[in-house]
Amino acid sequence: MSFMILNCSVRATACRVVAAQLHVRKGSKIGFPLLVVMGDPHERYTADLTTHVFTIYLDHWDETQFAASSMGLAIQLLIPQDQRVKIVTEILRRSGQVLPVSINSFRRKDSSIPSAAAVGER
Repeated sequence: MSFMILNCSVRATACRVVAAQLHVRKGSKIGFPLLVVMGDPHERYTADLTTHVFTIYLDHWDETQFAASSMGLAIQLLIPQDQRVKIVTEILRRSGQVLPVSINSFRRKDSSIPSAAAVGER
C-alpha cells in the first residue's frame, strides 16, 4: 500500500460544486488535508471531524471514485455539527418506525439455507 497527502484541484472543485448545489457560501473556503491510501481493496472514505483527519482508500487510482469520495467528504464538512446531529437523530427516529422484516422473507423457496426455525430445532 502507498500513502500520499493530497491537496489537489479535484478535491477543491468538489468542495465548490457541493457548496453551490447546497447553497452554502463558505464552500469555496473549505479545505482539508487529505490522506489517500492506494492498494486497499476495500474502497471507502473516512472523516474524523474531531481530529480533522480525512482519508480516501482506493484499490488503484480512479479519478471518478476519488471525485465521488471527495464529494462525500465535502458534504460532511459543509453540514454544520448541530445540523448533522439533527439529521442523525431524525434518521434514527424514522428508522424506528420501520417494521422489522423476518429473515425468512428473504429466502428463496429452493434455498439450501436452513430456516431460523429449523436451526432452533437442532
